[in-house]
Amino acid sequence: MRYWPGRCLRIWLLLIFFSSFTVYAQEYSYARYDVKDGLAGSVVYHGVEDQEGFLWFATETGVSRFDGTHFRNFTKADGLPDNEIIKLFVDSKGRVWMMPFRNSICYYWKGKIYNQENDSLLKRIPVADNIRDIVEDRQGSLLFMDLMALYVVSPDQQVTITKKIDGAVFGFSNAGLVASGHFAAFAEMQNVGYYSLAFDAKLKLISKEKLAIPPMMSQCNFLSPDLTTYRNGDRLLFIHQSGQRAVALPPDFTNLSVIRDSLCAINTSNGTYYYDVINNKVFRHALKGMNVNNVFQDKEGNNWFLTAGTGIYRVGSFEFINYTFSKNNKDHLPVFSVNKIDSLVYVGSEKSSLFAIDPKTQSKRFHYEIKGSVDIKITSILRYSPKRIFLGTNQGVIDLRQPDRHRSSSINVKSMHIDGNELLISLQTGVLRATADLVFSDLVGYTRSTCSFVQNKTCYYGTLKGLYALDSTGKNTWLGEKEPLFRSRIACIEGAPDGTLWIGTHGDGLIGYKDGKVRWSIRQQDGLTSDICRNVFIAGNEVWLGTDRGLNRIQCNNKSYTITTFSAADGLMSDIINAIHVEGSQVYVGTPAGLTCFDAGKITLNSSCKMRVTGIQASGQVWAADTAGFSLPPTSNSIRFDYVGISYRSAGDITYRYRLLGLSDDWQTTRETFLNYLALPSGVYELQLMATNKFGVASDMIRIPFQVEKLLWEKTWFRIAALIFAWILIWIFVNARIKRVRRQNDEKLQISNRMTELEQMALKAQMNPHFIFNSLNSVQQYVIDKDLLGANKFITEFSRLIRLTLDISSRTKINIYEEISYLATYLELEKTKFEDKFSYTVTVAPDIDPFDWFIPPMILQPYVENSIRHGVRYRHDKGGHIRVSFKLDQYYLICMVEDNGVGREKAGQYKSDIPIEYQSKGMTLTAKRIEMLNKNSLIPVLIEIEDLEINNIPAGTRVTLRFPLDNASSSN
Repeated sequence: MRYWPGRCLRIWLLLIFFSSFTVYAQEYSYARYDVKDGLAGSVVYHGVEDQEGFLWFATETGVSRFDGTHFRNFTKADGLPDNEIIKLFVDSKGRVWMMPFRNSICYYWKGKIYNQENDSLLKRIPVADNIRDIVEDRQGSLLFMDLMALYVVSPDQQVTITKKIDGAVFGFSNAGLVASGHFAAFAEMQNVGYYSLAFDAKLKLISKEKLAIPPMMSQCNFLSPDLTTYRNGDRLLFIHQSGQRAVALPPDFTNLSVIRDSLCAINTSNGTYYYDVINNKVFRHALKGMNVNNVFQDKEGNNWFLTAGTGIYRVGSFEFINYTFSKNNKDHLPVFSVNKIDSLVYVGSEKSSLFAIDPKTQSKRFHYEIKGSVDIKITSILRYSPKRIFLGTNQGVIDLRQPDRHRSSSINVKSMHIDGNELLISLQTGVLRATADLVFSDLVGYTRSTCSFVQNKTCYYGTLKGLYALDSTGKNTWLGEKEPLFRSRIACIEGAPDGTLWIGTHGDGLIGYKDGKVRWSIRQQDGLTSDICRNVFIAGNEVWLGTDRGLNRIQCNNKSYTITTFSAADGLMSDIINAIHVEGSQVYVGTPAGLTCFDAGKITLNSSCKMRVTGIQASGQVWAADTAGFSLPPTSNSIRFDYVGISYRSAGDITYRYRLLGLSDDWQTTRETFLNYLALPSGVYELQLMATNKFGVASDMIRIPFQVEKLLWEKTWFRIAALIFAWILIWIFVNARIKRVRRQNDEKLQISNRMTELEQMALKAQMNPHFIFNSLNSVQQYVIDKDLLGANKFITEFSRLIRLTLDISSRTKINIYEEISYLATYLELEKTKFEDKFSYTVTVAPDIDPFDWFIPPMILQPYVENSIRHGVRYRHDKGGHIRVSFKLDQYYLICMVEDNGVGREKAGQYKSDIPIEYQSKGMTLTAKRIEMLNKNSLIPVLIEIEDLEINNIPAGTRVTLRFPLDNASSSN
């Protein structure tokens, strides 16, 4: 008897739960694209993915190319033979072949459609009926098949046509490849039977197999080289390399599609069934109620369903299961709260409705309608004990044991938590505590509370003005006073097992608060879908955050975290998240459109991102998308680039980074899919583009080099010509000025040189008589002292010396050889006159060529004369010696005259004793000559006279003359 009350309660609840039924639906999550989104037509026959990553769709009103963001449509105006395209095919060269409903063929390649009117290859294919299949073999040969003929185009563009195989006429239905790599076709020979044919690229028959069971020829398919199927009665036969399978044919069957390998889609007018050929299992029914023409899977893993009248549907993952709820089979009810209790998932909605779903069977177990009001909104579902469930609503708290009793019906519950044995309730007038019997007491009053949570005996509650903390002593503290982040409107609070309080704000993202400090501040710029938080749920070390733009899974690890986002593009019913519940890896998300359930451990959000340029417009013309290295005239320097990042799972949520080198090196960010540059200056540019999808996957960089041609005055040749012309003008002016200055200087220099020359001539005119006078005295003395024969010989030598003197005295400079010859002649005369009282030597340094170095004439003779007459003459023996030498140093030609006579001091004494004989002007005149030479030379001629001594006894005199190399060399 003690179990009777509990049994009565359960029976009573079941009676109430089943007293009212509702319309309920469960389906996968689809993204739909139709004419309003840019699709060419709602009836879509076929679809393919090309090598660039674009998706192509054949419709009854044209062909659509889709990049995940935009549709680009092609019609007869763009070159299609007919607007109704039945089938598409992409070959290994990247051409997209289109098979119209009429008897023709065309393809798209590099921005242009080629048909039988503008393409020489297609003109050689006389299509007799509409093309039904296109197949490419491993060597690149293409097979085109219509009802009555086969056409093969070889890689070298040779066309082979046949209407007969092995001499017989067939009607062809489907074509493909067999395992050997050869072409194959299903064909019917009239009144004979049905055959499977295999032939090579020359259309030579390889095998012919008659089918034992007559199939429906329009439903035979070579799905892949390893998989062939055909319909036989109410069965579909699959011939696979692993064996033959058969599956019952749905009554509304339309056709088959290959998803991948051995996975097929059985398309019907009531959706699509997925069939695993290997395991011979039909395991999924998708898009129920829709007439499906074709299904395919792109490289990112999305499944695309092409329908007959409702456009295209995309499923990113079949792990997302959506539930919708309705009371009248018309209006879908929103979900405001969700909680899994035992084996059921409870879903709170509006219009006084509570639902329960069994996750194992994915079916609704019951629906409970709260009586007494039709405006009740269930915002919280809380399990108080194994047998107690409380509902927080906009009209009070409801205990499901007494569902018709509303306690405090005037309150509007914002959130509910369990604090020990009590309920902590946030509402528009503050925070309440409630006992298990729903006896209420004020905890915080006179303020609008949005949420609350108790941790370590401190009640944290959020308001429109920020976060407050009420401790056990009753002290109420506004945390926004010290922390600016807590001044924002607080939307939700939950505590984690590690003591972190996770606080969602209405504009400043998510905050992690622990030990009185903000440990985490996570915002949209860090990866959240939005900074406007709506609810938060803690599951172990994971934080699940709902925002107005999607769901966020935050996995924290010490000081780092990773964020995974989920949105309607991934499978949620809406991006506005009203409620979250997580148990294990199973996630339940309540949205305004219904409930989404998925296993987070099975969700793969791997994606790709491809950057593609879709168009370039410049100079009033459209350039091919792969154009690079082009030039723009300077008068047409505006350009537009159209581009797109292809990531279908991102559903257009893509960010682009770009920069135009040559204009700026800084990266810019945009979400637009075009760039306009107006009036670019001339120069060389390179546009660099990158795309990043919603999952953070970046594309490869695209580079587009181009240039804007220079204006005439900016061109290099013009600038060089102008520079040369300017230099010529400057040169003419400067040269004229230089010539004028030089002419003036030359005139001044000529006058100066003439005056110097006249002075030199005057000095030489004075010196020559002096020398002759001294020489005649020598002859006179010689005649007195010697016989007439000796005098005659002396006079002969003297006359030679006079001729040399007359020859060199008229010249400005003579070479060293000539100077040595002159001095040697003079010294020989003096040596004879003084009866060999002295000897002499003349030396020239090895690095001196006597013919290449020059000095003024007769410049050394006066010093040699002084060495004889005032030096060695007064020696008492015949040991006198005069040495003349020539050598070079770094700056000068050095000429030395050295004797070992009595020295200048004693010579002066002799001079004072015989004043008349020593009235010589040679040294004075030579000094004046050197002075005149130095006036016209930057580097002067130097004279140095040294008295030689041995043990402080005069031992002769040395005269050194230094001539600047610039004046003494042969080049001058």
